[in-house]
Amino acid sequence: MVSIQDVAKKAGVSVATVSRVMNNKKNISQKTREQVLSAMKELDYQPNEIARNLFYKKTDIIGVIIPDIGHPFYSNLVREIEIRLYSLGYKIMLCSTSLVPLREKEYIDMLRRHMVDGIIICTHSLDVEDSLGGGVDYHHLSIPLVSINRVIGKNIATVYSDHRRGGELAAKKLLDNGCRQILQIFGERHIVSHSDDRHTEFARCISQSDAELINYRMENDTFDFAEYSQLAARLLKQYPQIDGVFATDLIAAAFIHEAKKIGRSIPEDLKIIGIDGTVIAKVVSPVLTCVRQDIQQLASKSVEALMTQINHKTLNSNEILVGISLEEGETTL
Repeated sequence: MVSIQDVAKKAGVSVATVSRVMNNKKNISQKTREQVLSAMKELDYQPNEIARNLFYKKTDIIGVIIPDIGHPFYSNLVREIEIRLYSLGYKIMLCSTSLVPLREKEYIDMLRRHMVDGIIICTHSLDVEDSLGGGVDYHHLSIPLVSINRVIGKNIATVYSDHRRGGELAAKKLLDNGCRQILQIFGERHIVSHSDDRHTEFARCISQSDAELINYRMENDTFDFAEYSQLAARLLKQYPQIDGVFATDLIAAAFIHEAKKIGRSIPEDLKIIGIDGTVIAKVVSPVLTCVRQDIQQLASKSVEALMTQINHKTLNSNEILVGISLEEGETTL
């Protein structure tokens, strides 16, 4: 392997001079600079990035931890985060936990060992607890950190959608459509998440009407469409009277698929509202009415909050709210 000493010998200069050229320092003559660069090219010298990172305590790499890269919401979110970080000179190290709690801790430990400059985390599988309990003590990571749609500590920056407003918008839409037997589906949660607010607010709004709400909490959510289809078929059979459904885009799409099989007419007989507003909402038929999270704003605000910390500045607030909207489709009137 070619070393910096080999480059110095080839160029006829000192190791210190090669180092100064590599780091674009001033007070180096153009002739000397060209000699060093020519030697590096001729020898195909690749600088030792690990040693450089240790010296400067900066890697220009950001860790991004998500539950599942295959999920449309998270894949789109990662794309938007990467675009913004790249424009600022950063690369990402992507970690997908596949909903396995232990992997989240393993990835956190790995990212710390690799000395990433910061972490953006948007998983929801691991309890916030000390490391002895099998979780992660986020308060003692000593690294810039931003959480998306998840509470991991009062002094840790959290960027989250206005899920409470989303629950209100969905409930109002279904009630205005005349729904009186409404099914709400949500996943099991072992952690504190802002996304829980939409289900709480949705239930509160329905309780103030004469409609009946059926809450169904899933266990071991796997983001698997085949399993969602089986669930939809079972619930449509178990609750034939329902005329409204509120669930994530993928589950809502499964209900559209299964409802067609049994002759339920959408939206005349069954109204459906999705959550997230991913590409799924647009490609299903009929087009899904959905509560849409602003993924571009979630990405922008998360990167901004992380850069503020990396630049050793103080955030105006550790809670950063992003607006949410109801997008009309063809699954409601």
